Amino acid sequence: RPGPQAMETCDLDGRNRVTVVTAEVRSLSWLPDGWIVYSQGEARDMDANLWRIRVDPNTGAARGKPQRLTRWSGADLLSMSASADGKRIALQKETFPSQVYIGELISPSVPKAPPRRLTHDEATDWATAWTADSESVLFTSNRGDKWGIFKQALNRSVAEPLTAGRPRSELVRLSADGAWALYAEVSGGARGHSPLPHRLMRVPVNGGLPQLVLDISPRSWEDHECASSGPDRCVVVEHSPDDTLMMVTAFDPLKGRGKQLRTM
Repeated sequence: RPGPQAMETCDLDGRNRVTVVTAEVRSLSWLPDGWIVYSQGEARDMDANLWRIRVDPNTGAARGKPQRLTRWSGADLLSMSASADGKRIALQKETFPSQVYIGELISPSVPKAPPRRLTHDEATDWATAWTADSESVLFTSNRGDKWGIFKQALNRSVAEPLTAGRPRSELVRLSADGAWALYAEVSGGARGHSPLPHRLMRVPVNGGLPQLVLDISPRSWEDHECASSGPDRCVVVEHSPDDTLMMVTAFDPLKGRGKQLRTM
């Protein structure tokens, strides 16, 4: 769950807890010489890097400030362990590449031919919408180590950026009139601290500047969607602050948040 995260030490009875570092620590190994080497999540996506901090073996308190060891990108670092002499570390390096494929159907469950690959890169590409004419696909991608919204025609090998170099972008949808690509922008803040509010954004499908539609809480946002035709009716799905209810609220891509339609 989003919120402050920290690495702590304690005695064998679980008492005398001491905060060593405030960060999103995903894996760690305490070496014989007093250093703790750990993987720390970056402020974007699933990336992590190695850091170290020296700890007093008697008090469990930090001695000095954390030191960065690596500047890698594109992978999460998990399941760390160290050799007995503390000179070598083993870890699990996970990557999450995904690509966009296109397929034709004879009927809802019968493919006409095997799907063909549309995107060709080393990035993570997530397609979640089509343009109104069904000639292009809308997707989010972290190519170039920066998130953005892209549009790629079925007969083209190169995608057109609608946004680029923005905070992490998620779940692009198409407005009912086909004019806007709607997506969630994760404003992030530093990992391990309370995140800033997310924002639901719009950008013209044919290019233009992104604009704010409405603010959404990072702890509550679940999904957003628009009608596929007819009036431009859209909804955002959110959890209640105490996480006991699901709320469905109408919004207009140009006017912002509307009335709450239902709680579940």
